[in-house]
Amino acid sequence: MKKFIVFGLGTFGSTITQRLMEQGGEVLAVDSKQELVEEIKDKVTQAVCLDSTSEESLAMLGINDFDCGIVCMGQDMDASVLTTLLVKKLGIPNLIARAATSSHAQILRLIGASEVMEPEKEVAERLAKRLTSSHLLSYISLADDHLLAEIASTPSIMGQTIKDLDFRARFNINIIAVKKLVPEITPEGLNAFKEEIVDVPKPEDQIEESDILVVVGKSKNIESLKKEIEE
Repeated sequence: MKKFIVFGLGTFGSTITQRLMEQGGEVLAVDSKQELVEEIKDKVTQAVCLDSTSEESLAMLGINDFDCGIVCMGQDMDASVLTTLLVKKLGIPNLIARAATSSHAQILRLIGASEVMEPEKEVAERLAKRLTSSHLLSYISLADDHLLAEIASTPSIMGQTIKDLDFRARFNINIIAVKKLVPEITPEGLNAFKEEIVDVPKPEDQIEESDILVVVGKSKNIESLKKEIEE
């Protein structure tokens, strides 16, 4: 069982803390505000109220006994930077920190954060992409600038087979599934549709008007595909 220590129990930090617990981790939650510690103490392994910018206070926590530390005080840059620096110094093997700005992120990387999260930037980029893409329905960022994306069928690809489209050769993109709307009769005798997922579609499978393609590839390649099929 992995052991985590989370610093900062605002909305972001408390959400991460509870998700780690749900996934079976052991979590020590830390914040300098007693009221935030009180709110979460019954939902985590342990909750402690202390100043994480104090090296003496941090040393009492046995930092190097944890598998991963997560610094969530994104808006308080001074506390975030100092906590990250001290926790790294005390020997935690994996340290993740939240940044509010690009310059904040750069500082956190320079002082030794293993990974830096920029949630506000990621949310803004995702929203902008969704608002400006009529056929890119949703996507999830993966490692190494790859995306798992859902793309709605367009007139330019309707009626073609997976083999005809040949996205792998043309765009270096893999179609891993196709979502289809299948007609059904409800118990009340009404005509309706249900969503059916075709896992690993066959080369001869044909794309229909209501289909949604689930694809994986680099973001720049998916953007190229989107532009072509929307023309």
